[in-house]
Amino acid sequence: MRHPCTFRHAHQPAVYILPVLCMMLLSCNNIFFPDTGSPLSGTLRNTPQGVVQQLILAYKNQRIDLYTDLFSSTKDFRFYVSPSFASEYNNGKPDSKPLEVIDTMYQYVVQHGISSCNYWTYTEEIQIHTNLFSKSSQITFATQPVINQIRYMTNSNGDTTNVEIVIQDGEIDILSEIYYDAEYNRYADEYIIYIDTQVFYLERDPDDNSLWVIQKWFDLGTAAS
Repeated sequence: MRHPCTFRHAHQPAVYILPVLCMMLLSCNNIFFPDTGSPLSGTLRNTPQGVVQQLILAYKNQRIDLYTDLFSSTKDFRFYVSPSFASEYNNGKPDSKPLEVIDTMYQYVVQHGISSCNYWTYTEEIQIHTNLFSKSSQITFATQPVINQIRYMTNSNGDTTNVEIVIQDGEIDILSEIYYDAEYNRYADEYIIYIDTQVFYLERDPDDNSLWVIQKWFDLGTAAS
């Protein structure tokens, strides 16, 4: 996920579009959200809104345990790269990475004219965020993203089986590990990320039907620096 960008030391302004940073973290081997108080347990996942709150806490506190708890033990998660950044993700080679036709159940995505997306899987997602959380000295949020809409999907018995959540706006500031130059001046590289539009599709946790996990994550960002 994420395109044209600038890169400077922390004492200078810097802007990164999220897709580029996540692709960099993949090749080095994600990003979003606001601050909310103290760390808490996976019981947040008993509501769709709580899933988003736990995602926020995982970023803010750089806790990979809170992050991995957001996904099913079946590891069926997929992250979908914004079509706006597909060329960068594919290194200019059309469809060089896995591509999936988008099912019509993903209503918000389909209604915005998206029929297929490149994606990566659970293993890559955890690799990205393990790297991000361990190599960042600080993650803060200048502007908190908001839940724009929630849509509940039910089965023939009227049971809610899936939830669509649309998140928009917000800005996240990431500082790299601290390092020192020859004169022992302290530096950190800075990444400022605009969240734009993200769409989450939740499913019931197969290990506890009262809880929710993230099954699909679509980046629909189009912003450029």
